[in-house]
Amino acid sequence: MIKRYSREEFAKIWEQKLLVWLQVEKSVISVLSEEGYIPLEAAKAILKVKEISEEKVLEREKQTRHDVIAFVEEFAAQVGEEGRYVHWGMTSSDLLDTSFSLILKEAGEKILSALSTFQEAVLQRSLEHKHTICLGRTHGIYAEPITFGLKLLSWYAELKRAEKRIKEALNEISFGKLSGAVGTFSLLPPTIEEKVMSKLYIRAEPIASQVIPRDRYAAFFLSLAILASSLERFALEIRHLQRSEVQEVYEPFFKGQKGSSAMPHKKNPILCENICGLARLVRNLAHSSLENIALWHERDISHSSVERVIAPDITILIDFMLHRFTSIVKGLVVNVNKMEENLRKSKGVVFSSKLLFELIKAGLSRADAYRLLQEASFRAQDKNKDLKEEILESKEVVKLLGKEKINEIFSFSSSLKYVDYIFKRVLNEYKDF
Repeated sequence: MIKRYSREEFAKIWEQKLLVWLQVEKSVISVLSEEGYIPLEAAKAILKVKEISEEKVLEREKQTRHDVIAFVEEFAAQVGEEGRYVHWGMTSSDLLDTSFSLILKEAGEKILSALSTFQEAVLQRSLEHKHTICLGRTHGIYAEPITFGLKLLSWYAELKRAEKRIKEALNEISFGKLSGAVGTFSLLPPTIEEKVMSKLYIRAEPIASQVIPRDRYAAFFLSLAILASSLERFALEIRHLQRSEVQEVYEPFFKGQKGSSAMPHKKNPILCENICGLARLVRNLAHSSLENIALWHERDISHSSVERVIAPDITILIDFMLHRFTSIVKGLVVNVNKMEENLRKSKGVVFSSKLLFELIKAGLSRADAYRLLQEASFRAQDKNKDLKEEILESKEVVKLLGKEKINEIFSFSSSLKYVDYIFKRVLNEYKDF
């Protein structure tokens, strides 16, 4: 992934491949020695090796055209005569897949940490604006009143579901293998595999071919793709609310920042636009993991090139998006005055559903009540008049409901009386996550 969309601290996870390979190989050697398969002195010589030169491995790979063989040869060369036990009883995918799972596990745990921080930021802003009334919109058109806190609370709940999916997917990829060329343990017994995986804090794949089944990794990448789609939904909401004709919220705009090379007045929602664009990229990359599930017989190598690209890129992008969005939410400017102004501009049409509900309750058929209110709403909008005024001029409605009931209907308190209940229900639902 290009540096523009990656954090150096996280990207380093994907620069430690040889160290993880070394960790896996040394874990195997340690167990083989403990179980009496190789001499203790040979194990001591091998376990002394602290690092493998990437430069030397790459040089060997020019000839071998096989990265694992190049690594094994360089490792063995550093050890000397006892180096013959390096990679003993293993096939390349025993090393590759076990290492892949370990690196993905570390990446996933860091993503969960970043997700937790983002969740907390969203929840705090949600509580801050729990009762900040604003327009709810469907199809981009005035719908009913809502609170900005409820909008953010829906984000929080979605993020908690994302957390659950990612945790489940992490559990699903926390497997390694030492079962050999076609998964039959033709060289080393299952007990060795189990003890090595225990040392690495992962589990042994119950049934592998030459590789760990790729549906495991697909589940992980798809859980991140769903998270990316959620982030896009949130970012899209901010973008719409920042539009010139809405102006209810603004992403942070920093001192010295410029919005346009040609138009000095611009405050563009570039951070959220960036989130939306990266989400598209994550989804497209994640789709490739589905293509990796179907391999020839007990394995081919078609998945390898795909995973070398998508695994670092997807995880790096998700980490970047979470950190960026956390700063957006913390610095989000909420224009309460504009929310109130836009509510006034709605001229009361946001209460039409309450009117419909009460008129049916008072005895009108649904069809007659709907027709009456639709006509009244359209007249009010054509005249730029409040719907309440139009309704109070309707003798039929006043007779059915009474002026006191009509005034009650056109109050926000009647529409939003369950806000506290919704907050309590959501926070109780996810308190144990």
